[in-house]
Amino acid sequence: MHGTPKVLGTTSQILHNNWKLYFENVRDTYHATLLHTFFTTFRISRLTSEGGVDIAEEFGDDTTTQILSLFPNFVLQQIQNCIALRLVLPRGPDKTELQWTYIGFEDDDADMTALRLGQANLVGPAGYVSMEGGAVGNFIQRAIHGSEEDCSVLEMGDFGHISEHNRTTEASVRSFWRAYRPLMGF
Repeated sequence: MHGTPKVLGTTSQILHNNWKLYFENVRDTYHATLLHTFFTTFRISRLTSEGGVDIAEEFGDDTTTQILSLFPNFVLQQIQNCIALRLVLPRGPDKTELQWTYIGFEDDDADMTALRLGQANLVGPAGYVSMEGGAVGNFIQRAIHGSEEDCSVLEMGDFGHISEHNRTTEASVRSFWRAYRPLMGF
């Protein structure tokens, strides 16, 4: 936050899946290039590419996408110049409310505010990215019913929870569960 923040708008959406599925989604480092074809189609994020979309360089670090998930249910995102806060609210075993608050800064000019709002079309209830994330969580939730006695594990990367030097890893997901399980008495 390089200035005094101001709220540009808020939205809310219901995801028809358990909140844990959403939190695993925002913690893995590779799913955007596999699930969100919008990112790869427009060269915003690919595992093999630096990208190709012009944005306003605002923070001096050439970073175009950051998703910071704070334990247990808060996410801060920067996708291009769209800055948003996400609050993940469990509403039952198969229902999650996701609240979005879009942020700009008091000293933004009209062009920067318009750019932020335009880029906000990637996220939120009708966003190119968020629609896919919500649908996939529901697909997984539906597949779980009737399979309670079965088990399936797919591990990417090493077995540990320490940061790795590539994006094809589950280390951050495993780190989440490593912190969560003792808090819940597991």
